[in-house]
Amino acid sequence: MYSKKEYIVVKEGEDFIVVNTKMKYGQVNHTHIGKSFIRARNLIDFAVTKTIPKRPDNFILTSLQRISTDKKYIKELELKKRQLIEDYYKEGGV
Repeated sequence: MYSKKEYIVVKEGEDFIVVNTKMKYGQVNHTHIGKSFIRARNLIDFAVTKTIPKRPDNFILTSLQRISTDKKYIKELELKKRQLIEDYYKEGGV
């Protein structure tokens, strides 16, 4: 369906799954994206280039963490998730 470097998109029913084919067996090496092929493809592009979307949400950041093997990139994603949570509460969230 779509592949780039070690990442592939597979279709399961109506949903798409992004898989990192180079991660060891037993590690979390995939993430379910739902019905959007474009979102799955974009997720791979972000993972390959080790970039963070301009307007990420918690789901996308967590998905990138699940398929990445780069520890520095995973830390950057975690910091961005914390920033999103802090900004949410500053803006009067729950």
